[in-house]
Amino acid sequence: MANVGIAGRNPAAWIKIKRYDREAPSFLSPAEVKALLKAVAARKGETADRDLVMLRVLLGTGIRLAELVGLDIGDVHLDQKQLRIRRTKGGKPQVRFLNTELRGVLRKYIQRRRKILAETDALFLSNRNRRISTRQVQERMGLWLTWAELDGKITVHGLRHTFATLLYGRTKNLLLVAKALGHSRVTTTQVYAHITDDDLEDALESI
Repeated sequence: MANVGIAGRNPAAWIKIKRYDREAPSFLSPAEVKALLKAVAARKGETADRDLVMLRVLLGTGIRLAELVGLDIGDVHLDQKQLRIRRTKGGKPQVRFLNTELRGVLRKYIQRRRKILAETDALFLSNRNRRISTRQVQERMGLWLTWAELDGKITVHGLRHTFATLLYGRTKNLLLVAKALGHSRVTTTQVYAHITDDDLEDALESI
């Protein structure tokens, strides 16, 4: 209104917007990832076997928890090296690449999964042979961390951050990480371009 002469000055001129930098997400180091996988692999039984596959899928693709529990057997395309995500955050189907190791894990798991009689095509089942829920995975996550002596270290979503952070550390390519995560804008991915203390120490030693 001030620019058309109705008010003598802009009443909002004194308002200052303070910008806050996004905090770096919590993630596991390579050593912690190894310890977590080892701890779950050491457990015996069908439930532990399922847990290990879920964990490897989360760490190997960076998919979200809701996307994980929404997977059906038919979403795994081993010959095409693809995992097709139909229930994404944005509602648009996406594809994730499956590396050789993860394809081997999924091939063996699916062979066992097909032998289980269930009223659902869900890839991951609960102990009642129903599609596993997000809450159940979150509860299992607590056990995984306890077994690996990493209690409270991260949440299930932290495994997505771990995937992204490790991928960026290996490639230093934000565009590649953005594509791997299904981000439509690379600005969303910039949070992973942080430098860990170890990276900084190595860089300083090389000067």
